[in-house]
Amino acid sequence: MKTSITMFLALLAVAAVILSAFWAKSRVDTWEQSWRDCEDQISVIGNSEVAYGHASQYRASFSSTEIALREARISLQRLQDAQGQITQIQRTMVTTLEHKPFGLPLTAAERKELESAKEGLQKHARKTK
Repeated sequence: MKTSITMFLALLAVAAVILSAFWAKSRVDTWEQSWRDCEDQISVIGNSEVAYGHASQYRASFSSTEIALREARISLQRLQDAQGQITQIQRTMVTTLEHKPFGLPLTAAERKELESAKEGLQKHARKTK
């Protein structure tokens, strides 16, 4: 009887350790997905703005001066809006990268992304002063 209780408690302990490991892995995976989503969002915004800029230049080349000026204003406003979105995403990325779960060290790629995001925020801060 004593052996079966000890065996049962040992199995419960093993199960608890396995569940804790799965929970920890899930937390790290969620963290990684979060900062990769930030990278993807920045990439999508950049690509859409480049495509819009090319289309706008093409349309402006065939239109009058007034239409070209209006297109330029719209493009400028879109770029300013995009920069605001990118700055917000960079803030989220910095916060996410600075708070890696369980105090795990950042990989070289993660450190590079953190430095890049911080530089982007500093450049934006200098431009807005």
